[in-house]
Order: sequence, then structure tokens, then C-alpha cells
Amino acid sequence: MKKTVVIKDIVGISDTQKRLLEGLNKLADAVGATMGAAGNNVLIEGNVNTPSFLTKDGISVAKSIKLEDAIQDVAADLAVDAAETVLKTTGDATSLTTILIRAIYKNSLDLLEDGKITRTNLIKEILDFSKEIIQTLKKNSNKIKTKEDILNIANISSNNDKEVVNLIGQAHDKIDLESGLIEIKESQTSNTYIDIVEGVRIHSGFGSHHFITNSEDMAVEYDSPIIVISEEKISDPLQIVPVLKLLEKINKPLILIAPKFEGNVMGMLVYNKVQQGLRVAAIEMQGTNKFKEELFNDLSVITGATLISENLGTKFEDFENETATFGSCDNIIITSESTTIYGGRGSVSNIENRKNDIKNVIKMSTEEFDRNEQKLRLSSRFEGIATIFLYAKTLTELRARMDLLDDATKAVRAAYVLGYSSGGGAELRDIASSYEDVNNGEYVLTNSLIEPFLQILANADISAVDNDFKEGEGINVLTGNIVNMIEEGVIDPTLSLVTAIESAVSISNSLLSVSHTIIDKRYS
Repeated sequence: MKKTVVIKDIVGISDTQKRLLEGLNKLADAVGATMGAAGNNVLIEGNVNTPSFLTKDGISVAKSIKLEDAIQDVAADLAVDAAETVLKTTGDATSLTTILIRAIYKNSLDLLEDGKITRTNLIKEILDFSKEIIQTLKKNSNKIKTKEDILNIANISSNNDKEVVNLIGQAHDKIDLESGLIEIKESQTSNTYIDIVEGVRIHSGFGSHHFITNSEDMAVEYDSPIIVISEEKISDPLQIVPVLKLLEKINKPLILIAPKFEGNVMGMLVYNKVQQGLRVAAIEMQGTNKFKEELFNDLSVITGATLISENLGTKFEDFENETATFGSCDNIIITSESTTIYGGRGSVSNIENRKNDIKNVIKMSTEEFDRNEQKLRLSSRFEGIATIFLYAKTLTELRARMDLLDDATKAVRAAYVLGYSSGGGAELRDIASSYEDVNNGEYVLTNSLIEPFLQILANADISAVDNDFKEGEGINVLTGNIVNMIEEGVIDPTLSLVTAIESAVSISNSLLSVSHTIIDKRYS
């Protein structure tokens, strides 16, 4: 039988760089067109399963692009991956990232053409100077102080969607947005509304996929389970036999929480679930020893469970002789990455006492890091989960609005991390213009940082050439007036700017390091 051989073609540095830039140009032109309040819609062709649609969402545009030329397509794919990473972290700045990648790569190629610096040295200079710019961004950043700051962040992130901004405002009134939990679900009524549910989420999931009860959502879901919490690792199946025996009488689902399930313990639980029909799930707790110690104690208070602990002298056998108490809750949902406990059935007075204890620790702490850790502990475990129930007429609209709300929520959280900066590209423009007599790496970045500002104005058919902007000023693209961007409420999370620069420098430098590409002959 004749062997099939795919012939490869080696493309040299000049053609490689040309085609990589062409790919970035095509991507950035389409994505950049959506930037700013005057951004354009892009029409994306559908397929058999998805209808065609209009969007101003940069990442939706970016992900829909597939280029015919293989080298162009690789460049676009790398830029899209970088933009998605920024989106997951900050809920924003995908178009900014794309524009910066193109600008840095193009300006670098222009500089290399003059032959005044090697690629290796230029890559190093760009990376070093980007760190200096990031430090300046952090230094100039403004802290979130008011509800208005939060609403302005949400407004920019959601493309001026008033309903999204209103929902973020309602959530702010009910929980601490910095560390509190927000869930977004489909409304079962014809209204969009927000509700606060008593609950806690921990970032540890099920120990085996065999525990899954909801295959569509890949989750374990139980109502009114009994909960057993052990501070000690469970290394022998015999340790939990007393609990399993009681299950026959109680006839309720069992949730086991421990730092580790060793030996055959997990296998035994899986066997009982799969072969014996036992409603059971095990959760291995992640985190540092101090974190786990606090979490085990908090969960025991929230659910009313006796904590199994060598220090406390409590054992699994205590459940048999009724000297230990099972915990419980209204509902529990466990995924591969997290566990959400709704309506813990612990004593109200014990829960209030624990909250007061944590507040006292915050008050007495002299270290800011410790105070912030305890604030996070208080809000994420004892102040409930804000659930936003969204109504939409179609599934397509529902998904789009969920994404928009999720992005706005992440953007607000990002602003809590590093504060906020002047939006509309003004902050990056100001930093770029503060440097004079630049060369090499500085030249590349200062000329690249002004591009987002120019793109936003171009989308509004406004020229910035004749304007002399003061620091923090920009143009309200809806009115054409020169304004102070922060006073106008046009602000960006500083973390979004920082992450976009880091990602853009990383990808553009990686592309700069490429000298040849090897592709199938049919693409050459």
C-alpha cells in the first residue's frame, strides 16, 4: 500500500513576517472597528446551527475569524488566544489587546528594517520598557471609592447597556462586589430580577466524575443532604463505615468533605455510588493549612456539622452513638472546580457569633494582607450570593446578555484589584507622550500605546491631529467635546490595561522571534 506523504514548504523570514502582519492587520481591523462608544457593528455569517448576527463584542468578532492563508491564520489565532486570556481575567480589553499586538509587531518590523538593532535586543528592550510602563500605570491608578465609580466601569464594559449597569448597581446595594459572589441564571418568569440567597462557594470540586448526577451541567446536585466534615485525611474505608451504616436509616444523600481521601476510600465511595445506588459525593479541600483550618471550622458552623478533628477528640464513631451531629443545607451543587452550599442549616446564633469573631479579627489586625484575607472570608462565606435572573426572548439573546453581564462583573472586580484609569485610550496616550527622545524598544511601545486612542476616535470619524490634550483629557465620541475622561465617567480598570499590555508584549515578541514557518505545500 502506497504511503501518503504531505509535502511541506519552508517559508523564509521576510515572507513569514509579511504574512504574520497581514493576519494581525485583518484581525485588528475587524475587531478594532468595534472599539469605543461609537464603535461599529460587525455582521457575522451564521451556519446550519447558528443564525447570522450583528455584534459590537470584540471577542465574538475575533473568535469568528478564520483566515485562508495558514501563516496569517496562525498570527490571528495567537492574538485571539491572548485576548481571551485578558477577557477571562478582567472581563474587558479584548479589542485593546488585539490593537496593541498589531501595533507592537508592526512598529517592531519597521524599526528592524533600519538595521539599527537586532531582533534579540529589541525583544528584550520592549519587555523591559513594558515593565516600566506597567509600574507607571499602577502608580497613577485611582482607587474605587464610590458606587458611581463601579457603575462607570460597568457602563464602559457593557457598551453602555443600561440594564446591565442597573443590575450591577442593585448587586452593589446587596453584597460586597469586591469579594461577594454573583451568579447569573435564566429567569423562569418574563422579568429580569436580582435575589440574594444564603450560600457559600468553595473552590474545591468533586473527587470523581462518577459522582455526577446532572450530566448536562456536569455537576453533582442534591437537596437536603447530610454533610460530614473531617479536618483529618480519610485513609481507610473502615473510618467512614459508621456513617455509611446510618445512611440506610436516614435515606438522604451524603456529602463527605476532607483534605484528602487516600488508599481505596475514593474507590469504595465510587463503587457504592455506581453499583449500589448510594447517593454520595466526596470533596477534597484545596488550599494552605491555615486556609483549610478556617474553612473547615466555618463550614461546620454554616451547616451545623460536628467537625471531625483529632484536636477536638471527635471521631466518625461519634455519629453512631449520637454525640456528633450531621450538617445539612437546602441544596448543594458540586462541579469539578467548585462547591456551592445554599441555605446552610447551622444555628443562627452560632453563625452570628462566627461573623462577629471574624469582624473582631479584622478590627484587631495590624497587617493589611491579613485584614483583606479576613474581609474576603467574611463576605464570601457569610454574606450570601447575589443571583441575577435574566429574561430574554431567545436563547441567543440570553447567552449574549449573560456574557455581557459576566464581563461587566469581572471588570468591576478587576477595578477593585488595581483601581481605575482614564478610559478611551487617554491613559495610555498620556504615558506614551510623557517620554521624549525615545529609541528602539521605547520607540516601539510609545508609538503603539497611542493606537487604541486613535482607533476609538477613527470609529467616530473624529481626527485627533489638531487637538492639544491635557493629561487625562480625551474626546467624548458621542458629543465630539474634549472632556476630562474620569470626570466624564469614561474609565478603565487598571488591571485590564496592565493585562492587555503584558499579553500584547508577550505575543508580539513571540512572533518577532519567528524566522521561518513550515506549512503544508498547498498553503504556500
